[in-house]
Amino acid sequence: MSSIAILALLGTVASAAKVCTNVTVPVYINARQAVFNVPTLESNLDATTFALNFTNIGMNFTDVVTTGFQTVTGHYNISAKYCKPQGDNKANPVVQVLTHGIGFDKSYWDLSYDNYAYSYVDVAVAAGYHTVSIDRFGIGNSSHADPLNIVQAPAEVSALHEITTMLRNGTFPSVSHKFGKVVHGKSPHLKL
Repeated sequence: MSSIAILALLGTVASAAKVCTNVTVPVYINARQAVFNVPTLESNLDATTFALNFTNIGMNFTDVVTTGFQTVTGHYNISAKYCKPQGDNKANPVVQVLTHGIGFDKSYWDLSYDNYAYSYVDVAVAAGYHTVSIDRFGIGNSSHADPLNIVQAPAEVSALHEITTMLRNGTFPSVSHKFGKVVHGKSPHLKL
């Protein structure tokens, strides 16, 4: 049997061996964030000027436009996809929380292209891990809010902290147990 046929067979077995559930995870965000004084971008020229200022080497544009700090609080929803190995009944399994990069959503980790041939979730689940891939705050099916003043990195970290706590405490929606170990990943090159 050729190595291509074996890889195709393994890909089919890996994708058939997972059980996934789409979940809406309610989180309470509490984050200290910057307040920016940035004018509304009205035209392409405004957007270009902003991008040039923001990426100007030797200039801290964030420092220039930051006018102070505020604490952002509120209840929001994070869209997640929980996957586990079929028939897995471990008492304290390991779960990987998978966060996508800019320009993507949670499908980045379980890409359906070419019959899931590029699915990280399939590989992780086949290795015995549980996974939770999320749409980051403000992206995809997660809650959306003011992208300048609310959806900032500290708010995203607060949401991830809430999700991690739920996984450790056994309060994550649609999952009836605690996880012994929670691992965070933001790269397709996690070692299994």
